[in-house]
Amino acid sequence: MEALYRAALAALEGLPAVRAMPDKPAGRLRSPEITVLLESCALEGLPRYLGLLEVDGEQKELFAHRAKAKPVARCHAGTAKAAEELAARTAQAWLQGMEGVTVRGVQTGAVCYDPRLDCFACPVEATAEAWVYAVPSGEEMYFDDFVLRGTLLSRQQGQEETQ
Repeated sequence: MEALYRAALAALEGLPAVRAMPDKPAGRLRSPEITVLLESCALEGLPRYLGLLEVDGEQKELFAHRAKAKPVARCHAGTAKAAEELAARTAQAWLQGMEGVTVRGVQTGAVCYDPRLDCFACPVEATAEAWVYAVPSGEEMYFDDFVLRGTLLSRQQGQEETQ
């Protein structure tokens, strides 16, 4: 879900964050860096029908899914202390919020040495929820694009979900 990647990276503005690219070979670390990936992203249940939307002069049906995601950042640095400090800054940035995403919690893991990159790494995991909106393609109800919209408000606080 490209929109969730963008939201996770945008929340880390000012930090040396990049999208993880697992298909590229790893090189040695030259400076502190945060690599971000989505460990999981699940759309819950059947899509909710929201009504009609005009797109390029044509009426299209609009649907929404609730998505649960786990963005993960691996904070790399030359020393264990620097990796841990970068992880703390990453966790704090995500706790302050991702646009269009409700962050339910953030967890920082233990610092370990990564011999492939010859550096120390510290993972940060977030538990997040969002509404994703989609317009189906053709007759098959295949959703070829999702757009992140709105946020979820906690029902425990007595508020309704927003769309």
